[in-house]
Amino acid sequence: TVTLWLNNATNSLLMLFFILSLYYHAVLGLQVVIEDYVESDWQRKSLLLLIKIIFSIAALSAVIAIFLIYMEF
Repeated sequence: TVTLWLNNATNSLLMLFFILSLYYHAVLGLQVVIEDYVESDWQRKSLLLLIKIIFSIAALSAVIAIFLIYMEF
């Protein structure tokens, strides 16, 4: 039923906006926690880079998945 729902262009676009804003919100939240509680400068920078890489890959895979579901039908 979700694939049929994502078949609509408006629903797919809204889902993309929701997922991208969700990942952006999560990155900002983790960034604040890391900046507040990690004392070492190199650990802070490496964790921030790691978080951004992981969430970028996750967001990209979600966008590709929605695109593939939309193009399937």
